[in-house]
Amino acid sequence: MSAFTGALPDERGRFRRERLNAGLSTPGWSAHIFHLGPHAVGLAVLRGLDTEEHILSSFFVA
Repeated sequence: MSAFTGALPDERGRFRRERLNAGLSTPGWSAHIFHLGPHAVGLAVLRGLDTEEHILSSFFVA
């Protein structure tokens, strides 16, 4: 996504974590890791799960 948003990692090589943290701890949010066999190949963070409209907040595909 950096090519589209211009976001760059911090000095530790990490991107912002607010959405991931919310996906792991906030009601109405969830985080999912996708696997192909034993390998993790993607991550998605969803929000609005407690409303009529669900939103794919963030995703990453390896």
